[in-house]
Amino acid sequence: MKLWIKYLLASAVGYLYASFIPFFSNQIEWFRTASEVITASVPLLLYPLVFFTLASASASVRFQGQLLRLSARALLWSLCSHIMLVGLGVLIASQVTASPNIPGISPAEISFPNVLDALRLQPLPFWLTALCGFFFGLALQPDHERYSHGYHTVNSLGEACYRIAQSASEFLSLGVFVFAGILVFEVQQHPLLTPSSILAVTAVLTSLIGVLLILPLLAMVLCAQRHPFRWIAALGAPWFAAAVSGNYLLASIPLYSNARTNLGAVRSVPSVSLPLFSVFGRGGTAMVTAVITVTVLSFYQGTAPSMMQILLLSSLSIAASCTAWIVPGMEISISVMLVLSLSGMDLPHAAGFAVTSLVLRGAAASLDIMTAGLGTGYTAQMLGAETAPSWKEMQ
Repeated sequence: MKLWIKYLLASAVGYLYASFIPFFSNQIEWFRTASEVITASVPLLLYPLVFFTLASASASVRFQGQLLRLSARALLWSLCSHIMLVGLGVLIASQVTASPNIPGISPAEISFPNVLDALRLQPLPFWLTALCGFFFGLALQPDHERYSHGYHTVNSLGEACYRIAQSASEFLSLGVFVFAGILVFEVQQHPLLTPSSILAVTAVLTSLIGVLLILPLLAMVLCAQRHPFRWIAALGAPWFAAAVSGNYLLASIPLYSNARTNLGAVRSVPSVSLPLFSVFGRGGTAMVTAVITVTVLSFYQGTAPSMMQILLLSSLSIAASCTAWIVPGMEISISVMLVLSLSGMDLPHAAGFAVTSLVLRGAAASLDIMTAGLGTGYTAQMLGAETAPSWKEMQ
């Protein structure tokens, strides 16, 4: 059975459990505890995978003389996707009907999550793991007769971690079931036609347009052989995991697997490009940040933002998204807080209700995952480092 079908069935069971079993509301804390355990176990799988695969891949592509070319292609995709996605986000958000008040929200009771506390809870951040893996790979010498054994050992460990992560992707269906139940419970707690609900719907629709229109259009412009919708179908499992959980790192586990088995990218390409995209390819986070800030500003001004305000918020959203890797799981919080602070708007509490929304985090994370996946397909194609797996061979 295809992985995305397993995730779809798991989310359907989670929806039925959350919607039609009366005592679910009394067990929501159990679900939250389970989700915290799953989230906490992600680094145990992902960090060794990133370290060893990035180390061996950076050594390999450096030996082949393709490191700069690969990095340049990935950064080009990141820049173009940021500009197009943020442009789409501010275009749609600026059309939201302005209202001078946000009913049901007390700014005095709302605050951003404490970023410093979150940093203290991460003894080994993701960015440090990737950075150490990259520099360790530069020290490896795959072509040296005496020192090549170190490269082969790291390469073997990376392959072993990949196989473990590939197996873990199958069991991630249990996590999708848990996160789907929490998502349904959260949506049921918010009435329709409130500003927060309008904001969530705007972000979700914009994210879907980005996946189905903007990213395929960008791939058609940049790629020689154009099959972006095949790539989108191949990345259904990690996209679905990100949309339900709102967790980029959790969805990265099936993304690593799908990039090789479904996209057909040679393993050195996703091993280098995916850590790069985790830092510089967060176009979904930038887009949702722009949607939040433009919409909130419209609500509080009572009028649509001016062109200069839109350009300022767009630029700051792109810049702030590049800091999303600092604290995984709080990407929207950091980005929105930075944009509001750097733009000089005295609205730190105005967006507090938005940054904790699982729906908004899911919209951002799913678009980030799809940006990284399609960017990997584009990079592999430009380097001539891809095959064309059949539908039966896909995971």
